[in-house]
Amino acid sequence: MDATIQWIMRSFQATGYKGSAHSYSYWLNAGDGWAKAYPETTGYLLETLLAYSKNTSLPANDLIRQQAYWLLSTQLDSGAFPSGKYYSKGPKKPSIFNTGQILFGLYTGYELTAEPVFFNQMERAVQWLLDQRNPDGSWSAFAWKEDYSPAYYSRVIWPILKVASISKKKAQLYTSLEPTMEHYLAYQKENGTFMNWGFQKGYPAFTHTIAYTLRGWLETYLILKQERFLQAVIRTSDALLLILEKNKRLAGSYNEDWQGDDRFICVTGHIQLAIVLFKLHKITGEGRYKKASTLLFHTLLPYILLKRHRGGIPGSIPFYGKYNPLRYPNWAAKFFVDYCLMIIK
Repeated sequence: MDATIQWIMRSFQATGYKGSAHSYSYWLNAGDGWAKAYPETTGYLLETLLAYSKNTSLPANDLIRQQAYWLLSTQLDSGAFPSGKYYSKGPKKPSIFNTGQILFGLYTGYELTAEPVFFNQMERAVQWLLDQRNPDGSWSAFAWKEDYSPAYYSRVIWPILKVASISKKKAQLYTSLEPTMEHYLAYQKENGTFMNWGFQKGYPAFTHTIAYTLRGWLETYLILKQERFLQAVIRTSDALLLILEKNKRLAGSYNEDWQGDDRFICVTGHIQLAIVLFKLHKITGEGRYKKASTLLFHTLLPYILLKRHRGGIPGSIPFYGKYNPLRYPNWAAKFFVDYCLMIIK
């Protein structure tokens, strides 16, 4: 975990401390191997740095504050945040998902400093998100793929609720989100899969987006304490456990009929699912969730503890697998540290 934190710190240094570099790849990125800054994942990396600094002697507060202000510098006039890697010049396309993830970074900045600018800009971003919805509560504009509304937008609902929980307009915001929650919860099928849980319509879902979907609903449950959200997570998790118990592993991706691609492991998704399952264990007391979480995590350890990785966490196993091949993504590092901190706690 300490080595991975140092890798994350190098990802900030590589951009001149203007966000965390999207990834490292000796093979795919020119120059020193680091990609451009990625505001989306920089947002939720800040909460990881704050949690790590609280449990260690890492002096990260100044960096977190500075990066939270850098995120504000990328905010658009509308209140939204842009999609993709960050380029200082050129047009910026707003993004529903990225705006949601950057809310985590602004929330961390506000939690650390109590400076009103973070709260005010969070409210602007939340209002923009709410304003972009269709009459049925869904989002279809400003998506990664045009007119596609993925199941993992549950992970946009979560940060809106998180901001709402400290707002004077909490009850109003909760009520406003109800049709959105109903719409995306209805994506779940009887077999535990979700419609549109991949990056594109008709494509299998990496375990990364499966875990995004589940974590969004699990955290929604923890905020609202409504059983329907917990039951949705349990239904999918139980289906995953049946596969894990039968095959002793999970595939890198699954379609909506639970047909998996066993030729690779999506490392990020494995770690994220390990987090979800451990949290389920803490909520329900069910030992099988803890056992499955531990199994997923230990499946990865022989591959990611090799010294040649220098703290980076690969996108796929094998390294050329389908998910972010030949790269060390910064969000894989983030979730690895999150899992370690959770277990230590």
